[in-house]
Amino acid sequence: MPNDIVLLFEDTPADRKDFETELKRAFSRQKVDIVAFSGSSSATDTGSGPYEIRLEKALHKTIDRTALIVCDQDLSGIDHYVGLSETVVSAVADQFGIPVALYARGKKPAGKQMLDRLKIRKPWTERKIILDLDGKSFDGLASDCLEFYKGFQFVHKVLATKKVTGRQSLAATMAQILNEPALINTFALYSSGDQQYLQSILPNVRNKNRAVKQVSTALGYWLWESILRFPGILLNAVAAASFLNIDPDTFSKDIDVVRMFASARYSGPFGSINSFWWRHKLQALLDSNHVEDGLALVKAGHPSKRIKGCFCSVDASLRAGYYCMITEKPVSEQHSRSKIAWFPAGADLARIELKTFSKYAPWLGLY
Repeated sequence: MPNDIVLLFEDTPADRKDFETELKRAFSRQKVDIVAFSGSSSATDTGSGPYEIRLEKALHKTIDRTALIVCDQDLSGIDHYVGLSETVVSAVADQFGIPVALYARGKKPAGKQMLDRLKIRKPWTERKIILDLDGKSFDGLASDCLEFYKGFQFVHKVLATKKVTGRQSLAATMAQILNEPALINTFALYSSGDQQYLQSILPNVRNKNRAVKQVSTALGYWLWESILRFPGILLNAVAAASFLNIDPDTFSKDIDVVRMFASARYSGPFGSINSFWWRHKLQALLDSNHVEDGLALVKAGHPSKRIKGCFCSVDASLRAGYYCMITEKPVSEQHSRSKIAWFPAGADLARIELKTFSKYAPWLGLY
């Protein structure tokens, strides 16, 4: 069986070579071929017409084997292919059910990255992954690409064993993929209002294998850009620390504390890119030990440790409990805004700090 392909689009020759080398190193243990698209070998043979059609023709020998596309957001300088853009690449990828991971050179502050992403209601409906470049070089990006590839392949493998008809709800399918059937209703809150996104794919696909790829890619986007991104079902390290009332540095770095909550750690698709915890499993640990919060649980297990709680980043006299999606810091109920129209209904721990909300709400359309 032929290897999968990871296809790289990068318009700067030196960067293309460096990134291709790092991708080959990262994927060395996978049955994957790394192919860097330069445009020079096939652009003259694709004729005229829309750029999407030209690109599809240029890729016709490899497109069905392509399992991931890694694409620079600026392709203006790509060889012999004037007019090629990330939008064109994404459009072709969408037709074939291929996940796209976008990146752009130049470091941005974390808050600015989140603001950029908040400009889109839900990036998963835009059918692309935004790679986090904060402090990373091409080797770091290549490692993330490997984990995205493995995550999408995991989802695809689960779906490939089932008949894709669209009759099963998005929430039920995700609950089955993550082996958490009891959370169907909570997943349904995340998918409310977006069922038509997945359903709209199916009537347009005649090829069963392509249908499975399209649906699995859509589910992968939804998992990474919605369920894992907005704390509710799953919590990142800061959100988990805020929920448990444990100082974030202590929660992430104190080995005794890490061990206490290890059973609630998420190990599903994309779980190796960032750390996440199941909220219901964290709550179960508190309930089974009859304690109010994680701070009390740690103190009971390690009475000699001097552990601080998690306080609001705006007012240190208040317990946090929530997570600001823009500042990426713990925040209290009193100093944050909830019920943001763009946030999934199930993401009840996701907030925006009040001053940040007032500053950016008008031009982000957050009201």
